[in-house]
Amino acid sequence: MRTETDFYPCPKRADFLVAGLRKKLAGSLSYLLEFASVNHKIEPTKAQSKINQISNAPNVSGYLFALNKKLLDSLQNNDKQTVQEIIDEIATGNYIFSDFSFTNFPTETRQKTWLSEVVCFEENCYPGPVRCEEDQYQITKKGLEKAFQVLKDVDPELHGEIFSLASEALIFDSKVMRTGSSFDLYGSIYYSQLRPHNDWLKFLEDTVHEAAHLYLFSFVGDDALVLNKFEKLYNIHFRDDKRALVGVYHGTFVLARILYFFDKLIKSGHPSIKGREDNLRELLAGWKQSFSDGLQVIERDGVLTPFAKDLMLDTKEKISLID
Repeated sequence: MRTETDFYPCPKRADFLVAGLRKKLAGSLSYLLEFASVNHKIEPTKAQSKINQISNAPNVSGYLFALNKKLLDSLQNNDKQTVQEIIDEIATGNYIFSDFSFTNFPTETRQKTWLSEVVCFEENCYPGPVRCEEDQYQITKKGLEKAFQVLKDVDPELHGEIFSLASEALIFDSKVMRTGSSFDLYGSIYYSQLRPHNDWLKFLEDTVHEAAHLYLFSFVGDDALVLNKFEKLYNIHFRDDKRALVGVYHGTFVLARILYFFDKLIKSGHPSIKGREDNLRELLAGWKQSFSDGLQVIERDGVLTPFAKDLMLDTKEKISLID
């Protein structure tokens, strides 16, 4: 699964990458179901029928990626009860969508627990995400819809790419978490509910941010991108904590995509940002400095695959064009 190393967004490239991931997901789940059937005498027919739809489905919930990992872990731990629960969840759940989906965080104990295991990874998120009150959920959904419309108005190509990579917005309430994405919940972008000190513009930044992560996650299993040891951590100015080089690479690419889009947004004169241009230009200057800091660490310490090296070189070239 290789593509040209162009930094600029491309919906067709994203479609290709996501199709490959879904094919691998379907293959992995089918293999695990067969293993469960042979070794635990569990009947997987209904779940397999759902899995057969994954490869050609318009949109697939990231929760299926989480269930795939949970099923593998449970089989390795010989946890027959959890294996049965996961297979039942696949068989009865609605995880294939005709269009991009907005989802409130579940209240059902099993789903809530398993989703929290992914959403809270690497996060100090006690007491964890919870379901939004309905009125707050609707306000947040409306804010996201406005952000998505502005994105489409300003950059249809980036909008198309993002909605090839992302299948759902998972909305929750949390006092300590904001937004996130994960390979283990691939296709989902999770958003904390809209707060008084934020608005749709923050959702716009967060969407571009997390979609850039999803783009890089698309290469998992095909290209490692970064070969530095994960245990080796590096200082980076735009993070308070030290990060593995793969985290620096991700963060730097993310900043580049944010810079690329918000530069276009300012120059577009879109009516939604009237009176906020100066503030956005200040943010742009800060993001550009953070990008330069990340790039310096990558160029000094990064051990990259040829693809990752070419992609970052192209990214550097394209960002240099922003005045």
